[in-house]
Amino acid sequence: MRKRIPPEVFVMKSGILCRKLIRSDEWQSAKTVLLYASLPGEVVTDLLFEDAFRSGRTVAVPKVTGSEIVFSRITSMSDLSEGTFRIPEPREIVPFDFEQPLIVLPGVAFDVTGNRVGYGRGFYDRYLSAHLGLKNCAVAYDFSVFPQILADEWDVRTDCLITEKREYRNDESKPGRGHGSP
Repeated sequence: MRKRIPPEVFVMKSGILCRKLIRSDEWQSAKTVLLYASLPGEVVTDLLFEDAFRSGRTVAVPKVTGSEIVFSRITSMSDLSEGTFRIPEPREIVPFDFEQPLIVLPGVAFDVTGNRVGYGRGFYDRYLSAHLGLKNCAVAYDFSVFPQILADEWDVRTDCLITEKREYRNDESKPGRGHGSP
């Protein structure tokens, strides 16, 4: 599906999704946002970065180190360069305070109970498992949300999922399959 959609449609839909996230309670209450720099076909996160910088939030972006990701503070998009897997990432690791943080998750597919399929390396699941209680949210195109996807016991559910048409909240975003509620 993603390959058949023109880039200008992705940009338009991404704007809708990002504005919805910016208006959400999750975003409004966050003082620190952990964002991913988008790749072609993903929700374009430029508006999230713009709003975060403009509003004075602390912004951090993941950097791959071996089989893990480490988030590093950035103060502008110029702090990023092409990194592992050709994904923009910080040039260096700069520590930051986790003050009222929100992590925005990328993904390929989601289901209505908060399960998420990423790109298969488990970076975000390991990070979230090591930082239990870290509030997370994903923005996704409607076509990437399914009634149910298979999840493993180590997969971490999203707390909230925002699409162009719906918002899903999951009160039980813990590792494993099962019983979250939209």
